[in-house]
Amino acid sequence: MKTALIGLASRTDLFPAEHFPCLEGVGSIFRLSEDPDRRFALYASAGMPGKGAPPHNHTTWAVISGVYGDEHNVFYERIDNRATAGEGQLRKTGELTVKRGNAVAFLPDDFHTIQVTSDSQTLHLHMYGMSLENLPGRIYFSGSTGGTYKTYPANPNIVSPLVTPAEVKAMLHDGGELALLDVREEGVFSQRHMLFGVPLPLSRLELRVDALVPRRSTRIVLVDADDGAAQKAASRLVALGYRDITVMAGGVEGWPRPASSCSAASMCPARRSASSSSITTTRRACPPRRSRPRSMPAPT
Repeated sequence: MKTALIGLASRTDLFPAEHFPCLEGVGSIFRLSEDPDRRFALYASAGMPGKGAPPHNHTTWAVISGVYGDEHNVFYERIDNRATAGEGQLRKTGELTVKRGNAVAFLPDDFHTIQVTSDSQTLHLHMYGMSLENLPGRIYFSGSTGGTYKTYPANPNIVSPLVTPAEVKAMLHDGGELALLDVREEGVFSQRHMLFGVPLPLSRLELRVDALVPRRSTRIVLVDADDGAAQKAASRLVALGYRDITVMAGGVEGWPRPASSCSAASMCPARRSASSSSITTTRRACPPRRSRPRSMPAPT
């Protein structure tokens, strides 16, 4: 597993820095892949200088390898008899600076600390035998020799990678299946939206997404007003079984403004594939708008 993860992390072209910014202060954890049964979960952990974590375990096996930057790890074993709840003792067993070209592996009850020692943002791949949301028993100690410990939150703030508007434009023309979902509310969506964007308001996500994207493996790009709604939608989609999810950086305002590609008047629906009702997109012209009698109400 270490060899495989080192090989993947060495593919820096797969992990451009703009896809993995530090969204939450000194660090962010991005979900890259996860099996349907929540096993074999892969994450990208972005960290700024000074990011650290106290001695903690994982309650499952784990492997870490560097994409870029240095992350210093110190390893510990627990040596107390666990007779006193909430307390324990640790003994240092080694240390290693994880960077591109090496990796470290842990058993479920191994402990380690993390400290970003680079002078710029780092990115490391973390592979676990179970997704982080399903490891509620993880603990962390107050100091390097042990002492009191607490339990990590059961639902850490895990986000989806970003893609640039230019990359989304390329996706629209690459021939692959794509669901471009705008999670803003419908009133805002009607004022301005991307030509191939399909409304899926965050407030109605669970009610509508099955009809729009029935296949859980569909490639999904989420769009919002750059207000965090797309990341909230991504977490809810993951809980529903969707796995290939990214968020467009900058929200809808990051999309170019030419009237032919994004305007209130350009409301061409995305084409549905012949093989399923999942939304896909193709390069095509918007059909001309037909005139209608004055008595006919405008579509909503």
